Amino acid sequence: MEADSRRDPLYRDVVCQHVTELPVLGVLVRFETNAPEALAVIEKAYGAWRAIAGRPELLATTSARVRLIVHPGDEGGDGYPGIRSRMPDNERLMLHTAGSLALADASRLEAVAYVTPALVATEHHFQRGVLDALTLLLVTRVDRQPVHAAGVAREDVALLLAGPSGVGKSTVAYAAARAGYRL
Repeated sequence: MEADSRRDPLYRDVVCQHVTELPVLGVLVRFETNAPEALAVIEKAYGAWRAIAGRPELLATTSARVRLIVHPGDEGGDGYPGIRSRMPDNERLMLHTAGSLALADASRLEAVAYVTPALVATEHHFQRGVLDALTLLLVTRVDRQPVHAAGVAREDVALLLAGPSGVGKSTVAYAAARAGYRL
């Protein structure tokens, strides 16, 4: 559902009827949107984090909020919209494209994005360039740090395999899982 800018030109009264709360990196993030398409991208990106929801020892006591308002408009061309970013200080992030704008305030643990259907439709690009940028800024403020890694464990010992893409972390983790290690 798109917002009607004729009645509310600043999009202050947009009803975000699609809501989910997910413990991203152990920080409960409330995602609100007016569009089921945006909620689908959120679920695809962070839905797996539900696995730790029943583990209170892994969850932070602080939560964050991300609002995604899908509004009428386009990105002015075919392909992936160019996403520009700016951080005026260590607490705030601004993202924009030809037709979209997003703002995050880490000190308030809140972010809001006004995005076009065209940007949301580029699911992976939208996730990496907008959704991840906003969400990870907020959860890292709490005390969490994302790491590109795989982990294996046996009994009380764990091994974290960190490194760039393509160096074999998943292959080693798969071999360890076949040998009886927990992932």
